[in-house]
Amino acid sequence: MQEPVRLDGGNATTSSTPAPTAVEKMWPPAPRTVGRVRRFLTQHLEVWGLPQLAEVAELIVSELVTNAIAHAHPPYGNLIATRMERLGRGVLIEVHDADDAKPERQEASADSESGRGLALVDALTGGQWGVSDREGPGKVVWAICVQDAHERVRLSGTTGQRKAGQLPRPSRITKDITNETA
Repeated sequence: MQEPVRLDGGNATTSSTPAPTAVEKMWPPAPRTVGRVRRFLTQHLEVWGLPQLAEVAELIVSELVTNAIAHAHPPYGNLIATRMERLGRGVLIEVHDADDAKPERQEASADSESGRGLALVDALTGGQWGVSDREGPGKVVWAICVQDAHERVRLSGTTGQRKAGQLPRPSRITKDITNETA
């Protein structure tokens, strides 16, 4: 049996310091960022004991980061930020960017080249995603990834879907993404 991996390279079973339950990181708006964010998320899911969420969580974060990269432009800044937080047997994924325009789920036609990302996020999360304001310019797009519908209902505190835009718990990226340079 393989020992769990810690992000600092140590052995997870010998550490007296517990893994953080939330992590955040700044990223440049480059195509290679999507893969880097996926790896960052997968590493944390492993440390949190949630490797079974990796496949679905990677799809979700890929869609959200791809959208942020497409829309994170000056004059307000071009970096994006991610925040991931362990929620029991799930993970809250947040992607922050400095663009004020709020994305909306679209029904793409069969010949459309884009417009399916948030429909995919909606399907993968059972409607547990939304868009919220953030301090300063921009927005945060968030999604909750859990293994099953029962856990999704428990985390949302409702028996139905969480209304898009209702963040489970407000969060704040500690660095201002509008004043950073790539």
